[in-house]
Amino acid sequence: MASFTDTQEREWVIEITLGVARKVKSETNVDLLAALRNPESANKLMQKLADDPESLGQVIYVAAKSPDEGLTADDLFDALDHEAANAAFNALDDAMTDFFPPQVRGRLKRAKKRVKDIMQTESNRNLAEIDEEIDSEEFEQKILESIRGKSSTASQAS
Repeated sequence: MASFTDTQEREWVIEITLGVARKVKSETNVDLLAALRNPESANKLMQKLADDPESLGQVIYVAAKSPDEGLTADDLFDALDHEAANAAFNALDDAMTDFFPPQVRGRLKRAKKRVKDIMQTESNRNLAEIDEEIDSEEFEQKILESIRGKSSTASQAS
């Protein structure tokens, strides 16, 4: 089982079963079982859902066990900021991975960890480059030129 916490500190649990997959397909037209035939199909579905936050939210709402009775999809959507939505996406991805047989599941988890590690390394590298740019004298000069260019234009107009 996978879980995430929304901005209201409610924990939502996602476990993909045949019944959950059937309910998701019935209520959202997203066929989890077709996607879960192989890891590549599952990854394609997750990429598709990542590009469509509305569908992603609907699938998560239908697949997750609500922490409180009576919570609606709107309640969930209202409680998902960027971080909580990312955690919900990861929980759905983990739950889908957990649906695979053990011999596949372990390899998938290892591959996903490797991808995340590589992405984190690249992200850190990109952030370091941005920090260097912000701290550079060229950046300061561009700002000063922009400010001075605007103020000299304003003084010429008077």
